[in-house]
Amino acid sequence: MISGKTKYYAIIGTPIEQALSPIVHNAAFQAQDVDAVFLGCEVKEGALKEAVAGVRALGFSGLVVTMPHKVDILPYLDAVADPVNDAVNTVVNQDGRLVGYNTDGDGFVDYVRAEGVTLEGQNVLMFGAGGAGRSIALSLLRSGIRKLYLCNLPEKRVDELMEMLEKGGFRNVQYVPFEKEAVSSVAPMCPFIANATSLGMSGMPSPHVELLPWEKLNGETVFMDIVHKPLITPILDKAREEGFRILTGDGMLLYQGLIAYELFTGRKAPAEAMKAQLDSWLGRER
Repeated sequence: MISGKTKYYAIIGTPIEQALSPIVHNAAFQAQDVDAVFLGCEVKEGALKEAVAGVRALGFSGLVVTMPHKVDILPYLDAVADPVNDAVNTVVNQDGRLVGYNTDGDGFVDYVRAEGVTLEGQNVLMFGAGGAGRSIALSLLRSGIRKLYLCNLPEKRVDELMEMLEKGGFRNVQYVPFEKEAVSSVAPMCPFIANATSLGMSGMPSPHVELLPWEKLNGETVFMDIVHKPLITPILDKAREEGFRILTGDGMLLYQGLIAYELFTGRKAPAEAMKAQLDSWLGRER
């Protein structure tokens, strides 16, 4: 029951209807009998400053931050936990100080490893250099991959990301133009290909599908998409049709949520309860 002692958390972004963080976090609160509630709050572009001020004024205990605010929220925080990462998807209210974290990248890597996929020493092709892509790129490089090939439109975001990665001491990164010839030249060398953009989300176009030289790819190539609505995006649908293994966006959502929950509460996340609720919700949506 919600009372005056109940702690409030929320996910902020736009659009927000597809967000599943309230589903998994409320399941975790219930499983561990934590007096807290997790809300979905739409914050449109241009309203972020006021929204963060409201979080402070109302005493929210924490936030999950989704597009398009993962980078723009930085000036409104008191501190960022990772000095290299310049995107935030989790904010913890520590006695009035808003501290930013990013669980996207580590959640991505944790999920891939849990599925038995080896990243160490491998080449990776990734589409995306936005808020989630920045964190995933950093975590992939920290995981020990051999080389990261980054493909994105617009190019300015790739430049910004590569500058961030160089600041962290990583040089094994190469920009790949968003063109068929360029992508075709590197994709066959990459046993792991990921979409870390919103391309393919809820009917959005998926031009990256046409850039890949499907007939030239190694049969052991693994595809992953961070989008979870729809769960089978156009790039995953094509990969499955061609006989490749696929990893869906619900896995990253769960694993980054486990990390965020521990940051919020200081407790080990009830993974089984969170996964069961997520699977049940996605099953109903399908």
